[in-house]
Amino acid sequence: MGAQDNRERVSPSPQERGPPVPENRRLRALHQLGMLDTPPDGSFDRVTRLAARILRVPIALVSLVDESRVWFKSRVGLDVAQFPRDITLCTRVIEERKVLAIPDATQDPRYAANPLVTGAPHLRAYLGIPLYARGSEPIGTLCAIDLQPRDFGADDIAVWNDFAGLVQDMLRARELSVESEQRLRDASASVEKHTQMERRLQRIADHIPALIGYWNTELRCEFANEAYRAYSGLSPEQMIGLHFRELLGEEIYARNSPYAYAALAGEPQRFQRSAIGKDGKRLDTEGQYVPDHDETGAVCGFFVLVTDITELTAAKGDLEVTNAKLLKESTTDFLTGLANRRVFTERSEAAFRRFQETGDAYSLIVMDLDNFKLINDCHGHEIGDRVLRAMGEILGGQLRGLDDLAARLGGEEFAVLCPGRFTENSLQEMAGRIRAQINKTTVDAPQGQVSFTSSFGIASVTAGDTSWTGAFARADSALYEAKETGKNRIVFGGSGARGSTGRFKSMGIPPLK
Repeated sequence: MGAQDNRERVSPSPQERGPPVPENRRLRALHQLGMLDTPPDGSFDRVTRLAARILRVPIALVSLVDESRVWFKSRVGLDVAQFPRDITLCTRVIEERKVLAIPDATQDPRYAANPLVTGAPHLRAYLGIPLYARGSEPIGTLCAIDLQPRDFGADDIAVWNDFAGLVQDMLRARELSVESEQRLRDASASVEKHTQMERRLQRIADHIPALIGYWNTELRCEFANEAYRAYSGLSPEQMIGLHFRELLGEEIYARNSPYAYAALAGEPQRFQRSAIGKDGKRLDTEGQYVPDHDETGAVCGFFVLVTDITELTAAKGDLEVTNAKLLKESTTDFLTGLANRRVFTERSEAAFRRFQETGDAYSLIVMDLDNFKLINDCHGHEIGDRVLRAMGEILGGQLRGLDDLAARLGGEEFAVLCPGRFTENSLQEMAGRIRAQINKTTVDAPQGQVSFTSSFGIASVTAGDTSWTGAFARADSALYEAKETGKNRIVFGGSGARGSTGRFKSMGIPPLK
């Protein structure tokens, strides 16, 4: 993917940005995120460390911009945790809502006198990309700082855009409703626990006891370290001259001798063993036999390194569980349990590729709850969230099988991806069943039962489409028509897709030509 494509995915183009987001709304989105002044997070730190390494910059930052300061959720190469807002370049990035690349700040009249340029950290080159909340409010940046002048090319911006997209996904995964705040705290605790485990394992790896020895071509020991005392009961001096068979015993020797002879043939060996220790606990080890060549290239023996990897094996299992949990959180809308917008986009792209390759058709049903703001205003956001959850249950119950995908695109917007060939009538019928279920569903509220409706736009992929956004644009335009002509209606999108509504823009899709 080119640099321009990445910029469009992470931040809208100047033509798409629209009017500036009101500062009070932006700050509300930032504070609802609940991440200001929180402890370091290993998952963010790993991204900034990797990003800094790949882009070869000394400083990489994930910043959050509040009323008066720019605070760093993650920082590499910088000791301070925050700067005043009025002197940072990050402020300009969120105000303009676009990529900001500066090759040499000392030569730029806008920034040459900036305290961060004239003083520590003596900024020279800067690359910043805005990070957005789910409601499209810019709340911070991912920025790279070089202390030497530097041109950030298209490839650099593309790489940084990809990392910004990853950080933005991590930020958005933490934007939960009031009912989900406890789950967010649990997830943060899980990530922190995982980070602590990694650090503990690193310390273990740095200091772990290891059996280190040297065995000659006759399989007799010429060197052994102190760790062998615990293994064999013999001192290093007593180990000298001991045959490999005498050390290991007949059973283990029969298993390990093929590796020993392979090492004497000049082939490095690495293998693992599991056994029950004297204390009755399982013990996992990794052995390495490294051939020792003399100056003529002949093998004159081999080095032995045996390390205890029992804790590492257990940690890998814990890590797999943690990764599976994080993967689910990154692909699922926490409030409704449906797929999130990212999964919907990926599945739609895959469905279009299948259509091009095999002719397998598909259709889209796009929905928007009618007067949802009025529900929130009259009954409160808790009741609004109940309505959204009820919508999720309805869509989940209407799926035909594993191939159908129901997703929450954001706010009160939903979509269903339906593989298979549909006529306009059959697609109308399917949407009608969903609409009927919505119209007879109510949620409890202190004032009584709250009912709700939804408007629908439907469309099918056609041979004239050049990407998955063709069908989406027609469904989106049909939904717009349904809203404009009375709501609680189902409209089929034929031709004349609008492709420029706020919903279309919120998906990060360029306007159709």
